[in-house]
Amino acid sequence: MHELDIKDNLLMALHREGYSFVLGAAVATVVLGLLLPLLWWPGIAATLYLFFAFRKPHAVPPLSEHALLAPVSGTVIVSEAKAKDSGSKAQEPFIVTIASTVLDASVLRFPLTGKVLRRTDNSAPPAGFDFRKARDNANNTDLALEAAGGEEYALNIRASAIGRSVSLDLPAGSEDIESASAFGFLRFGGIVQITFDAHNFTPTAAIGQRLKAGESIVALGKKDK
Repeated sequence: MHELDIKDNLLMALHREGYSFVLGAAVATVVLGLLLPLLWWPGIAATLYLFFAFRKPHAVPPLSEHALLAPVSGTVIVSEAKAKDSGSKAQEPFIVTIASTVLDASVLRFPLTGKVLRRTDNSAPPAGFDFRKARDNANNTDLALEAAGGEEYALNIRASAIGRSVSLDLPAGSEDIESASAFGFLRFGGIVQITFDAHNFTPTAAIGQRLKAGESIVALGKKDK
C-alpha cells in the first residue's frame, strides 16, 4: 500500500474529535518517556486507548431502504411503548434507548435517509427521560427527523458525565442525508434515544441487544413488513 494511502486510512479510522486527544497523548508520552523511561508503556497504552475510543469504523448498512438503523453503537437498555404526548403526532409512540460506553465506537449515524426538521440543544434532560442521576446535568440534543417517505421520528442524544459534550455536524434543515451517514460523535460514550411511531415502524430491537451504528436494525418500516 502506498504511504499516502496508509496515512489516509489511518485518518479515516480516527474521528476528527479525537485528533487533539491522540496527538496530545502521543506528545505527552514522548516528553514524559524521555524524562522517566518507566512512563513509556503507560503513555503508549493511553495513546492506543484514545485512538480506540475515537475510532470511526466503516458502516455497511443493510439492503432495506425503509428500516430504522441504530444511530450509535452500544447496548439497548430500553425498548418499550410510551404514553402518547398531547402534542405528539405519533399514533403509537415507541422508544428504543441505546447506551454507548467508552469501549464503543460512539460515532453518530443517520438512521434513515431523509432530512432534519428541527434541532434543539438543551442542558437538562427531557421530561420522562429517567436515567442515572450522574448523567442528569450532561448536555443533550433533540433532533426531529423526517424519512424520505414522510415518516417522522426523533432522536435525543445525551453526552456521558465524562464527555459532557454532544458534537454534531448537522444543521437544522439538512436534506437528502443518506442512511448510515456519520453526523456527530459522543466523547467517551453517552445515551441515544430514538422515538418513532409503531404505526409506521415495527420495533425489532430487544433489551440487552448489542447494536452497531449504521448497520443494526432498530425497527422495520411498514414497506419491509
